[in-house]
Amino acid sequence: MTYGAIAELAKQWVEEAGDLLRESLSNQSLKIEEKTNASDLVTEMDRSIEAFFVEKIREHFPHHKIFGEEGTYDDITDMSGFIWIIDPIDGTLNYVKQKSNFCSMIALFEDGEGVVSFINDVINNDIYMGVKGHGVFS
Repeated sequence: MTYGAIAELAKQWVEEAGDLLRESLSNQSLKIEEKTNASDLVTEMDRSIEAFFVEKIREHFPHHKIFGEEGTYDDITDMSGFIWIIDPIDGTLNYVKQKSNFCSMIALFEDGEGVVSFINDVINNDIYMGVKGHGVFS
């Protein structure tokens, strides 16, 4: 599968994850935990969005490795092959307190080189995408 084809598939996931995050902002009973300190938070949505991406990756690319910020990861000893990096909510403190100024990020590396990446400015519904050999788009 080409990088462009992978990016088109992943873009669908990123859009769907953005919809889920926007919907979650009306949830008044959000479960919040501290990771290392009071400003390093994790929510049920961090874990849920990461699980969503992992499910999609495993379904379409079962041999790819995954490293997720919230604890989903394969045994990665080097950067060979395909590795997905997931940050389901970058800016969780902002997500919790401001309900704005956060994003969701996912990237694919092949043999240590970034080949597909997405940053989703969830509130503004702006997706920034980079694909090796094709450039960067919004």
